[in-house]
Amino acid sequence: MIRRDSRHNEQSRGILTSPMDPDVLAKLCEALESALSLREACALVDCSYRATKALCDRAQRDPEAGAADALAAHAIEQARQRGRAKLTEAIRAHGAEDWKALAWLMRRESEEQNDILDRRLKRARIKAVSKIAELAQKGEDLDSVRNELLSLLPDGV
Repeated sequence: MIRRDSRHNEQSRGILTSPMDPDVLAKLCEALESALSLREACALVDCSYRATKALCDRAQRDPEAGAADALAAHAIEQARQRGRAKLTEAIRAHGAEDWKALAWLMRRESEEQNDILDRRLKRARIKAVSKIAELAQKGEDLDSVRNELLSLLPDGV
């Protein structure tokens, strides 16, 4: 017999609360400000992680989708940023005593910057491939293709 934990059973029965409930949203933001991850904060306030993540993704993809969704997603993102800032400050303060904390923070920040750059380059490559196909169909010469591709690269690359 397979036993499932109570959280799974609650989630399948729909007992978890919605992130759109104002009281839940306030508690969720408070938990996020204390530097918990979104998953941890949702578990703390008995809110559906999937519903919360879907709400944030939907608001990010289509800001015009719904004012209530956008406001809730904005509040969640602001709380996450405040939580990250508190965590960063705590790590910096600890770094005065132990250099390893600052080394970890620097490595993490550089990884995040590399991820951002990778996403920008991927978008630029997709644009470049479609532009090459378009220019090849028109029979353009190689110099104009090269100039067009250089114009598609993001700044700083």
